[in-house]
Amino acid sequence: MPKGPAGQATSVNSAGFVISKDSKNADAAFEFIKFALGETGQAKLAQLGFAIPVLKSVAESDAYLKQPGDLNQQVFLDSVAFARMKPVFKGYEEWAGVVGDGLIPVFDGEAELNATLDEVISAADDVLAANK
Repeated sequence: MPKGPAGQATSVNSAGFVISKDSKNADAAFEFIKFALGETGQAKLAQLGFAIPVLKSVAESDAYLKQPGDLNQQVFLDSVAFARMKPVFKGYEEWAGVVGDGLIPVFDGEAELNATLDEVISAADDVLAANK
């Protein structure tokens, strides 16, 4: 990641597992979570491309680093040093969709940044206002 005036930064979040208080299979769900957070489960999730493993031993193993394809997984591990948690607020998913989808034409070279930003900011502000 390039450095800006305030330094280098990227966003990071993790995958979470939860058990509903109303679950009819809470014991089975807990057993799954124990498996998913253990070495074997983390290695399997890494091989599926699920996320950076939460266990450092798995994140630094071949199960994560030597996946098929051309993606350099080490880049993701290195970025943890300057990563920040992504924001979480009511309406975040809708807001992120408006911003991300709205910028695709710019990334594809089909639209000008400034004009697109005006539209995206207006739409994103509408989402924020609707979720106060």
